[in-house]
Amino acid sequence: MNILLIYPPQVRSFMPHLALPLVKQELVRRGHNCKIIDLNLKFYLHVLNKATLTDSQKKIEKDIELFKQKSDFSQEELVLFARKSSALIRSQYIIDNVDLALEIFNGQKFYDFGNYKFALKIFEEALELFSSNYGFTDIGVSRFRMRYGVSNSNELLHACEDENENPFIKLFPSWLQSELEVFKPDAIAITFSMDEQLIPGFTLAKYLRKKWGGLMVAGGGMITRLKNELPKHAILSQIFDAYYPYANASKFCDLLDVKEKRTYRAPDKFSDLCPDFSDLPLDDYLAPVRLLPFELTIGCSYAKCFYCNHYKTYGDYRYGDASSAANHLKVLSEKYNAKHFYFVDEDLVPKFGEELSVCLKEMKVEIYWMIFGRLHKAWKKETFKKLKDGGCKRLIWGLDSVTDRIQGKMNKFTDLKYAEDLLQWSSNYGITNSLNFMVGYPTETKEEALNIIDFLQKNKPSLQNVGTAIAVSNFMLVKDAAWDKMEVLPKVKHAEDLAIYYEFDVKEGLTMEETPAFAQEIQDIGVDVLSIGKYNPALRELALLYCSRYNSVDEIPISHIEGNTTGIKMHHLPINLESLYKKINYAMSELPFTSEQFKSNWWRIVDEKKIEDENVGNIYSYKLKTNYNEVCFQLPISLELVIK
Repeated sequence: MNILLIYPPQVRSFMPHLALPLVKQELVRRGHNCKIIDLNLKFYLHVLNKATLTDSQKKIEKDIELFKQKSDFSQEELVLFARKSSALIRSQYIIDNVDLALEIFNGQKFYDFGNYKFALKIFEEALELFSSNYGFTDIGVSRFRMRYGVSNSNELLHACEDENENPFIKLFPSWLQSELEVFKPDAIAITFSMDEQLIPGFTLAKYLRKKWGGLMVAGGGMITRLKNELPKHAILSQIFDAYYPYANASKFCDLLDVKEKRTYRAPDKFSDLCPDFSDLPLDDYLAPVRLLPFELTIGCSYAKCFYCNHYKTYGDYRYGDASSAANHLKVLSEKYNAKHFYFVDEDLVPKFGEELSVCLKEMKVEIYWMIFGRLHKAWKKETFKKLKDGGCKRLIWGLDSVTDRIQGKMNKFTDLKYAEDLLQWSSNYGITNSLNFMVGYPTETKEEALNIIDFLQKNKPSLQNVGTAIAVSNFMLVKDAAWDKMEVLPKVKHAEDLAIYYEFDVKEGLTMEETPAFAQEIQDIGVDVLSIGKYNPALRELALLYCSRYNSVDEIPISHIEGNTTGIKMHHLPINLESLYKKINYAMSELPFTSEQFKSNWWRIVDEKKIEDENVGNIYSYKLKTNYNEVCFQLPISLELVIK
């Protein structure tokens, strides 16, 4: 059978996703003809293109001319006018520099931190310019938001039909028609790995249902999280013929075998599966070298943290085989000319890490890799020496809390003193440590959370390697976590029938509403404490590339780059953007925190806030500035002239 595997938009695209290359390996093993299409990558390449951005610019110019004819604005129109005006002022500079940004990300200039920041800023600006033509839809490198939430099935279905705000409704037919006509698939599988893919993915599925009548199935982490809701939903259950939670490529193959009346063949062991990336244009991903994902083991070896549900998306824990993994990595490295690997495991078991590293060294597989780890006493000093010799460059540790009380509340029980030793051992062997923290766990106080800063100051010598980063997130109450083991009062809303995150109250400690801003405050202070984090890519896949390139942060060049500025010109508007944006930014800062953060803030300020009217009539002249801004991706706009 011909099987088409599709990865939908919209998540970041620095490397291919792992799920479908693994599914393809199993399909091919069973005798099927299989093809992978990465529509997520296709979307990025479509947007980061001069022709697309020029078309976006022209559409905005027409909209602005219509706005100029108005003398009175509704709140919704005011917000759209501000957004489109800002995008228009920036547009020509983005168009003139998007090719340079791609050149930087695809070449050696990427390793200059100034160039990297410039190019990433251009990418964000380009995505904003594109999405400004779709009402309140907000698209970024790691973001896809609409006026519709994904926790409500009715809103999700409306989003799939809204041609004014959903860009994929018009894009998918042109991207898939030839595939349906030429490849002629007998079955199609779509994987949903992230929340951001729900609306694009179901938009895709609804289009295919209208144009194509074959077998269509869905899988991936999001399908696992919604495994009980989707098959029972009156409409969503009809879009796909089957939903496959967990890592179930073999069950999909079983279904195909039954349809073809073929003899069932037992699937190989997990450790025998080597992903097949041959369909993917590996040089088109947004990175200067080929970076590939790989999975050593499935699931979490601990799986006892009360707050976590992520390990439950894998099903049973499956331990890998070090020799098989090393052989696969050797094949992948040679076949695809890839030296950098992101192991997507939940946590690395130290003994397995040692075995893998020894195998890689003995087989002379020269690769660089990163992985998540859990700080516990199974790690020994000599383990890090072996990992270093096997190519490990970066370890991301889920420390979460630095107080014994909260560690116990989480059922995590990390020995914090021993954790400090592990960080020191790792750093001494040249392996970069990155730390993830959580603020606002039920009953945690501000004073306890602030211990993160003390911990960072105390362990700063172990957090100075290239690629070091910290991530301080706010506690989220997630579906299928051990709610009964946490001192929390969930707020379950009937309308949010696809909810994965829930609002909650606490009896004591930090509240859900105050935690996000406080977590960001700790993040900002922590970055200042470490200093080095300012000069490393914050995106973990890209930080690995810097780890493997530089031995010290002092080696990293930081050039000032302004790009092509010849297209910058004055823009005249009948509205005070500075005043209006001040009101918009204040309204955004006042938006209440919700557990389901998948609605566009552009829409939320219209829906939830009241913005004061803005006088229209004077002519305000604006010009783009190109000075570097570390905090916000948007280039600043200055008011040059006012004509009354």
